[in-house]
Amino acid sequence: MTQQPAVRPLDGVLRCAKHGFPMIYVGDGYTCVAEYLDWAIGGQAIVDAVEKEDEQGDPLTALVFESGATMPLYHHNGDPLLLDREELLNAIAGMRVKGFAYTDNAGWFLHLVPVDQDDDEDTEFILGGLSLDSVRSLEVPVEEED
Repeated sequence: MTQQPAVRPLDGVLRCAKHGFPMIYVGDGYTCVAEYLDWAIGGQAIVDAVEKEDEQGDPLTALVFESGATMPLYHHNGDPLLLDREELLNAIAGMRVKGFAYTDNAGWFLHLVPVDQDDDEDTEFILGGLSLDSVRSLEVPVEEED
């Protein structure tokens, strides 16, 4: 079951001066959504899509990245997104994260390109209309120290 972290009062209200993206509370402070996503999943290939449950038991789709990070998908209105796994994987198979975009009206967008494509080429797939809840719920594996 996916645990949705509590929303802090200033989540989505504070803006990153560098990128203009909303800031969310992660760990022990606020961070820019663009910087957090770039650190957690930037440049990574999507290797799978799985069905999970949110904390209310509603089914949703989560993307699985090559590092093992998983991102539950929430529509920008806050509802969990349950997508057809086969259709989604057919659309994004062999894709990696190129970048991110955000608008107040439509949420944030994940820009994907083929794994073997240079960033300056313009063939891309955009998965958009996502809520900050997707970012808040991102599960990043903890690396063990030697």
